[in-house]
Amino acid sequence: MIHIPAALMAAVLSASVDDVATKVQEVYEKAQSYKAHFVQEVTLKTIDKTEKDEGTVCFKKPGKMRWEYRKSPEQPLLQLIVSDGETMWFYTPSEKQVLVDKVERLLSSKTAMDFLSGMGNLKGEFKVKFSKAKGLVDRGKYYLLELRPKDHPKDAGGKLLVAVSKASFMVDQSFIYDEFGNRTRIIFDNVEINTDLADDLFKFEIPKGVEVVNPPKQ
Repeated sequence: MIHIPAALMAAVLSASVDDVATKVQEVYEKAQSYKAHFVQEVTLKTIDKTEKDEGTVCFKKPGKMRWEYRKSPEQPLLQLIVSDGETMWFYTPSEKQVLVDKVERLLSSKTAMDFLSGMGNLKGEFKVKFSKAKGLVDRGKYYLLELRPKDHPKDAGGKLLVAVSKASFMVDQSFIYDEFGNRTRIIFDNVEINTDLADDLFKFEIPKGVEVVNPPKQ
């Protein structure tokens, strides 16, 4: 049995939301790259149905990311989302289509993505507080934070919760609620920090026969 010193336990139990946010920010600022396996569960409130996918996610500073979605590791690729920090590609192999646009146009608010990719300032860009939501995580292992982007209108629906490990101060789970009450839960595991991720991972070469879709200009 692991013995946790009383002083350390007291510090963990008494940690303020500002203390937790500061430690999380410190961890992600030191991470130049991030790779993990993830499981995503999307629950539609109106029909009480949950759809589950999984895959691999990679982040690399500055602002690069890659999400590969599959039903299981043995199944074909369902969707690929790639960004080199400026351009973003949404590729759906089954439809032979790829949506291409600038990152700032596709993401209405970059603050959440900036934070996850280590580019953002947690306390500077979010209003952070401890969440009172029950039954989501083991409170003995996690701090559950509610993050609301400061650039969002006060009456904007939806919210973002993150489960922060008390051992590592890394985000092990996220819960995204939209204005309709639908929930997307993402669980991260097998995390690798500061490994050598090639820049080619964050570029997308459009296969022959794939239709390129550009969103209408606003």
